[in-house]
Amino acid sequence: MLGTYNTTVLKGLINNIEKETHYFTKLLGGGGNLFFDTEEIAFDKMFKGRKTLAPYVSPMVAGVVQAKRAYETMSLKVPYIKILDQVTPKDGVRRSAGEGFTGTKTPDQRVKALRVELITDHRHMIDRRIEEQWSQLIQYGTIDCVGKGFPHSQVDYGLSANNLITLAGGVSWNTLNKETQGQIVLDDMKNFAERSVGTALVCTMEQSAWEHFSQFDAVIKLLDKNIRLVTESKLELAPIVTDDTVEYKGNVGNIDIYVYKGFYENDAGVDTPYMDVGRVIFTPKAVKGVTAFGAIYDLEQGMQPVKQFTKNWYIPHPSAENILTQSAPLCALPNIDLIVSCMVLS
Repeated sequence: MLGTYNTTVLKGLINNIEKETHYFTKLLGGGGNLFFDTEEIAFDKMFKGRKTLAPYVSPMVAGVVQAKRAYETMSLKVPYIKILDQVTPKDGVRRSAGEGFTGTKTPDQRVKALRVELITDHRHMIDRRIEEQWSQLIQYGTIDCVGKGFPHSQVDYGLSANNLITLAGGVSWNTLNKETQGQIVLDDMKNFAERSVGTALVCTMEQSAWEHFSQFDAVIKLLDKNIRLVTESKLELAPIVTDDTVEYKGNVGNIDIYVYKGFYENDAGVDTPYMDVGRVIFTPKAVKGVTAFGAIYDLEQGMQPVKQFTKNWYIPHPSAENILTQSAPLCALPNIDLIVSCMVLS
């Protein structure tokens, strides 16, 4: 049989796969991964405590018992991600992509290479699904889980209405006068950032939002002034590329501005941006969110608390090898009101 592998060997392959890096996952997922040994995951949502001072009392007076900070436990049985591919003997006969036209690999080498390629694709598909979850969470404060055979469910993290902003009418950035009303958008930047319960020093803009923002005379004058004076507040119109989906544009005051242009391919094969057109988001620099993973149940392997569980099995007639990857991720933040999400275009 060509290059037969078992599940244990596949686990070794998975551990050596280089993961894709995505902007929202890196920005929000500073807490890393959290693995559960059940299909259901649970986490505590802490309610904001009062910012009271420690009380003064006489040395002769008994201390007062303080009210404990409230929390709510949220739990959800996360829908499985299932990705199935198949390797056949024909895949070992055909020349693989990048191979010399005369054929330099053996059938066994081609099958092994294809197996690694498929498992790598599975890992990257999971990474993109996690990024899509973070994109929902950071824009709306909710994550919608929709899939075949799974009832539509929404995880609502309770983003404060004060942190979910929509500009309409004469105050949206695309309706303001670029020559005379630029100070309004600069004030918006400051006021929106201050709504975060943390210190929001990162502003992520969708491309169209940035294009409108950077056309205001007040912004351009700020740029000119900062270039001449070489101040700490410097805003650059020329793109500074950090990778192929993110551009660092500089800063306004102490707020760093990034433009995110990442996208994924939806079920219809259409490129879909992770960010809504006109969206601007404010966050702290260090957000300790986590990606939680429910355990994958397998009859042979039992409960598997892993990010990616891949197994294979062989079909005798017609001869083929099925490769199945499963995962059950759900992204979560310790305090959703660290985020301020704004729709600035109408």
